[in-house]
Amino acid sequence: MPTATEVSAALFVQDAAVPPAWIADGDSVRWHQPGLMSAWLDGEGRWAVERRLGTPMEGDLLTWWMAPADHEREGAALDTLAGQARRLLDPRLLSLLRIRLWPLLDLGRERSPRLVDWVARHVLVVPVPLVGSDLAALNLAVQPPCPALFRVVGAATPVQHRLLDVRQEAREKAAAQRAVLRARLDAGRALAAARRAAMSTTEGGSPDMLPARVPVSTPADTGERT
Repeated sequence: MPTATEVSAALFVQDAAVPPAWIADGDSVRWHQPGLMSAWLDGEGRWAVERRLGTPMEGDLLTWWMAPADHEREGAALDTLAGQARRLLDPRLLSLLRIRLWPLLDLGRERSPRLVDWVARHVLVVPVPLVGSDLAALNLAVQPPCPALFRVVGAATPVQHRLLDVRQEAREKAAAQRAVLRARLDAGRALAAARRAAMSTTEGGSPDMLPARVPVSTPADTGERT
């Protein structure tokens, strides 16, 4: 089995990073296997994230994670390397990386099509197949060449501390938006209930509130002949 040093040498080669669609849509059997995967930002993506953080990142590395290939869903192995790449690109599927990215980008929540499109254009991945290896142990033992934004190893870096502040700000903003939406919905329901009550009173209330009856003319009243 490969050592952590050997896996690190393959997992953290940024020049080997490719768009996730290359892995998700690829026919190569090697991607339909377990392994580790790292995620990186391209230049434009890093600029967008740094603008939200308000400070430079320590590198382009976002994180890395396991693809254990031990579950089957919807007829496709979403926990293989190919399946993990597919998660990044399909808004119907849960993606932890998109969840971590959404507070840094004003593109909607985790399943937003705009965020999914941004990930497809600006996130790159390095898949490393590892059949028969202890993925859990390797996942903890590999050593990146620079701090990963979403993965704390040892003490948190200043950028990772700033990330916590940004996440809190995003949660508070989302909570305020939900409160405004709830208030609007409550006001709409109250208005609808008031209208229904008014209509009920008019239809079933006192005679004085009903419209006056209009007399019906007959031929005898008008002098007309039949």
